[in-house]
Amino acid sequence: MVRRAQRSFATDSVASFVLMLLTNLIRLPTNILIARFLGPAGKGVVTLLQLLLGQTALFLSLGLDAALVHFAGRRGRPVAELTGRALGLGLVLGEIGFGVLVVLLVWVFAELLPAEVRLVSLLLAATLPLTLIASFLRSLLRACGRVVEEWSLMLVSATALLAGVGLGLLLEGGVTGVLWGLLGGSVLTVVVTAGLAWRVGILWQKPEISWHGARELVGYGAKLHGGNILEAMNDRFDMYILAFFLGTAAVGIYSIAVVVAELVLLFPGVVGSVLMPRVATRSEAGSNAMMAPVLRMTSLVLAGGALVSALAGGWLIQLLFGEAFLPAFWPMLLLLPGSWALGLWRTMMSDLVVRGHPLGKTWTAAVAVVVTIVLDLLLIPLWGVPGAAVASSLAYGAAMGLGLWLYCRVTRLRPLELLRPRREDFALARTQLRAGLVSWRTAFPR
Repeated sequence: MVRRAQRSFATDSVASFVLMLLTNLIRLPTNILIARFLGPAGKGVVTLLQLLLGQTALFLSLGLDAALVHFAGRRGRPVAELTGRALGLGLVLGEIGFGVLVVLLVWVFAELLPAEVRLVSLLLAATLPLTLIASFLRSLLRACGRVVEEWSLMLVSATALLAGVGLGLLLEGGVTGVLWGLLGGSVLTVVVTAGLAWRVGILWQKPEISWHGARELVGYGAKLHGGNILEAMNDRFDMYILAFFLGTAAVGIYSIAVVVAELVLLFPGVVGSVLMPRVATRSEAGSNAMMAPVLRMTSLVLAGGALVSALAGGWLIQLLFGEAFLPAFWPMLLLLPGSWALGLWRTMMSDLVVRGHPLGKTWTAAVAVVVTIVLDLLLIPLWGVPGAAVASSLAYGAAMGLGLWLYCRVTRLRPLELLRPRREDFALARTQLRAGLVSWRTAFPR
């Protein structure tokens, strides 16, 4: 029997924000350790490997994360039925992904990766089936209203990776030590995720490996998946171009610029996790009433966060990552307008997906990818790392502009209704925060 969570919106919002903040605070020391001990070139190698592994998993997920939430929420399908299908697909797709990663690691990127990291890189690739299954289980937890548990798992994952990297550097050092640490942290995360899913009644099903059973999930997810692939290409395509044009040291510098610039995306991440399961079960009018003030406040928070990053970013980079990464400051500044646009675009597209319009994300992301590829190939050879930052910001701006137009067509809302904060939004935010604090104390008494 699946045990669904019965918590208020305010409780989920406050708890998720706290857990997400802690998760990112723990991820920061992981990046600091890698940067401090490995320098720009070593940091670039680790970033490139994480990118290859992460994007391969994303490309082969077929949009099933959102499809599971959609069918469990809006379609009312039994979670137990969805679990069996998700487990079977995770195993099959993970094995395919492992084969793809072997080709990429052994041949395509062989010259960019040191020979001594090949074994542990292949072992990381072999965990792909487990990684996909853990991702699908987190989506099922979200579909059951367990947003807090989902973010708790993200916190556990960040903590395990930090501990693994620290232990790897202590025992072995260098890039190899870091990768062994990442491997250990990843395996521990999968084990904890499976344990929680079992506890709440999600993991009591056997894998169902049949096209007939998975066709519905894949059919819906595929509509969204093109957008996921294009978004991933738009997000990190520039790192591949930097690696082949300028080497792993440039990737290391740019990765730090991205880390600091994307700190402002904390708020939209929480909004998406908390709101989307609720939007999936509301009417169109109810969804509009919920999303309009959220988008207005998201725009304001993103702008304020970008301003703070612009003022303190240089000092933060030098303090945390060292003088070797100071060249990341200028690209970070150039990325901040794109971070504002990206946060709004993600929130709007997540809403459209659960409303049954998954192709909106695909088309807007496609435009962004075209802009990214063209500008990366033009600007990176001319300007280096700053050129990649300019290309990303312009691409995110193009996606947000087109996404806003599409979102307004679907919701019948006007752009200013979604972007310009109103006085009542602040009152609503205070009310929700106060209610969330009260609910938090009630749910988690001392």
